[in-house]
Amino acid sequence: MMGEIGRTLKDLHFVGPIGRQVVLVGGGADLKGIADYTQVALGRAARVGRPRGLHGLPDAHAGPAFATLAGLVLYAASDPVDLRDLPMMSQDVYRPKNSGIINRLMAALKSSF
Repeated sequence: MMGEIGRTLKDLHFVGPIGRQVVLVGGGADLKGIADYTQVALGRAARVGRPRGLHGLPDAHAGPAFATLAGLVLYAASDPVDLRDLPMMSQDVYRPKNSGIINRLMAALKSSF
């Protein structure tokens, strides 16, 4: 898996001064020794990311499994574009035609209750 990550980082041009460090988040980042393994496998610095900037966060939610969620909360708090202000777009709704067996099944269920 680290080989695939390394190839993807190279394909996305995360080389040189940009993208020198890999930050591991999510539940898998809690694995013992994963940062050291990642550093050796990818040949670049690696660390386990933890939520920062949220005061009052319980200890149970201060691990790497909640780092992405904390980042999304901080992003939302920074007042990005409000989706409610965007113009409404028309949306087509397609409903399958009711088949005879489904209508009979629904009628049977409705009559039972």
